Amino acid sequence: DGTRWKHERKMILKTLHTQDVHIPVMEHFNTVFTTKGVVDIQQHFARLTLALFVEIGCGYYEERASVLDLFGKTFDRVQLHMIERFRRPWWKLERAICSLLPLPTHERVISEDMRLLNRQVTEWVDGGNMRCIVSEIQLQDGRTELRDLAFNILLAGRDTTTAALTWAVYELGSHPKILERCYEEVDTSLSVGSYLQAVVKETLRLHPPIPTSTKEARMDDVLPDGTRIPAGTQIAYRPYLFGRSTVLWGADAAEFRPERWLEHVDQPSPFQFLSFNAGARVCAGKRLALDEIHLILHTLLDRFHVELLHPHVLPIWKPGVSLQMADGLMVTLNFRGRSPFIKIN
Repeated sequence: DGTRWKHERKMILKTLHTQDVHIPVMEHFNTVFTTKGVVDIQQHFARLTLALFVEIGCGYYEERASVLDLFGKTFDRVQLHMIERFRRPWWKLERAICSLLPLPTHERVISEDMRLLNRQVTEWVDGGNMRCIVSEIQLQDGRTELRDLAFNILLAGRDTTTAALTWAVYELGSHPKILERCYEEVDTSLSVGSYLQAVVKETLRLHPPIPTSTKEARMDDVLPDGTRIPAGTQIAYRPYLFGRSTVLWGADAAEFRPERWLEHVDQPSPFQFLSFNAGARVCAGKRLALDEIHLILHTLLDRFHVELLHPHVLPIWKPGVSLQMADGLMVTLNFRGRSPFIKIN
């Protein structure tokens, strides 16, 4: 909050507004999706989106799969251990003890993993040679602050986009008629069509990448219904429940029905469709994220026939900040008789 937050947000919005993700998405897609067969598409999306945001955020072209996968695995492990802090109110004491004694605790794992992650992000920031978000923002505290900013960009971009893409593939694989309509649209349009955009919105409604969010009042406030909120109060709200509310979305709220977005004369308020937050805290990367998701899905369906390996198995959530699947999402990919690669000049 405050002056620094406003400055960083203004610069990030300015930079994201001019970002064109088409060429980076196509380049990294060609690197990740190289073969047909059975794959964990959540893992593929995680590698793809991380590589993309390393380039957008740090200006570094990372194509080493081993580096991306190690970073992603470590990233996920740190989040799981940090969630454990909610169950261990003594975690600060534990962290202090671990700084003196080599004990195998959650805080020890976090400390060691964060050193690895920080080294890698620093390498990307220092090695970046392209125009990117970090290069556009001048910060007073130097490299450490730039590294932390880059880390936040990677966290915000990788996990949420991976979750949205994975759930979109799950819903398409579970609804053959909707998938077939998407194929028809992709085959007749070089750009992302309105139906695929509706599929993405419907996915985000039912499966918001951040299913729960918490805010803390910095000063006394009053909610629209008159409820008084004292300073320091924390309020949790759940976009996951908002998206399934029959009051907001009608009797078929639990149904995956992209057509509802084509039937709306006016688009729902951001306070109803909360996948990107709303008001002063609306996601700075909303346009970029939607462009990225649309383009990746369009390219995937243009290149491959996609079929769920276990269509009758309901995915289990993975504990974490974002709504990812605990066991990934196994799919079968087969080339559609088109060139599996697009050359980027």
